[in-house]
Amino acid sequence: MIKIENFDLLKPSGISYGGHGGSKKGVIIDNERWFLKYPKSTKSMDVQNLSYSTTPLSEYLG
Repeated sequence: MIKIENFDLLKPSGISYGGHGGSKKGVIIDNERWFLKYPKSTKSMDVQNLSYSTTPLSEYLG
């Protein structure tokens, strides 16, 4: 089961992450460094590139 969390008030870790799958934000959770990964916007994509929009979900399932 997936638990829904509110990450709005987390302390930033100060680390940045790159990549092509979407934006990422470094945060501190329970004194550990984590990163939050957000899906890329599908606004300008055609059907062939739509798989990038599900990258965070695919990584969770994998």
